[in-house]
Amino acid sequence: MRLKLQNIGIIEEADINVDGITLIAGQNDSGKSTIGKILYALIRGVNLDEDSFNASKMNL
Repeated sequence: MRLKLQNIGIIEEADINVDGITLIAGQNDSGKSTIGKILYALIRGVNLDEDSFNASKMNL
């Protein structure tokens, strides 16, 4: 999944390719938590069934 962000929180612009295991690292106040919240919201939006979402996390 490719994630392009502009002007969200502290992030002016970011282009992130989430493929397999992806590490988000950086200094304090660089937007890591903002990216995590965005990814969580996207996953929750796609997986409306919470039980299915939780089961899929356990199978990784």
